[in-house]
Amino acid sequence: MVAPVGKRYLLPFPNSVDLRQWSYEERDAAAGSETDTTADWPAVETTGAPIAGPGVNHRLLGRIYRKDLKASQVTYAGHPLYLFDMGPHQFAGEDFVESVLPLPPWHGIWYLVSSKTGLPAAGQASIAPQTLATGQSIVSAIMFPTAGATAFTTYAYSKETAHHSACVGACSLVWPPVLTNGSPLATGGIQKGSVGQFTRADGTHQVTFHGRPLYFYSKEVPRVDANGHPLDPATTGNGNKLKGPNHFGGTFSLVNPG
Repeated sequence: MVAPVGKRYLLPFPNSVDLRQWSYEERDAAAGSETDTTADWPAVETTGAPIAGPGVNHRLLGRIYRKDLKASQVTYAGHPLYLFDMGPHQFAGEDFVESVLPLPPWHGIWYLVSSKTGLPAAGQASIAPQTLATGQSIVSAIMFPTAGATAFTTYAYSKETAHHSACVGACSLVWPPVLTNGSPLATGGIQKGSVGQFTRADGTHQVTFHGRPLYFYSKEVPRVDANGHPLDPATTGNGNKLKGPNHFGGTFSLVNPG
């Protein structure tokens, strides 16, 4: 049975461990391939049609068959669902970027799931200035909010106009949008009026800086300590000046906070 906690999260009962969806997957298709039930992000499996608990929209519940798991995986609004947390209401995987070494063969961002819409429940984004190891000042988004806030590099796309996203579909798998629920916070000297949001075609809310939509790079090279844990800033900005995927064209660039 799947049931919500509060208004933002989905929980599977009887285990009461919070569910996640992943930015690098398209609807009704699972890209994650961890088949071990002890893996960091085990799939939510079902032996029959999943049952909606109170507050969950049964019309959004579904399942897909995973050949690698030899089992069916639960979906919500078409998005495959995964587990992560060690116990009830421990949101350690909230806004989790794959940046801890060794990196898995897939990259991306993990979000909690809205029980109302099935969209990512990203929480309120926080935008801050940051200095890369090269000394360059950039605009960053603060991730890992429940496990020690860490700055991650953001990018702007040359083919976009203010408050409009041209990076959709396959492009947004490589360049995930910086999402927010509620007005994003401007911190660390970023002017409040420079940070905003708009609604993407899929219903999610993307953060803007001076009107320009902000993105992460899914293949960002992490900065880590000797134990493989993220430093701050946790990224290197290696997506700078890269072209958009396939036919999208354009260029993704670092964003100057000045």
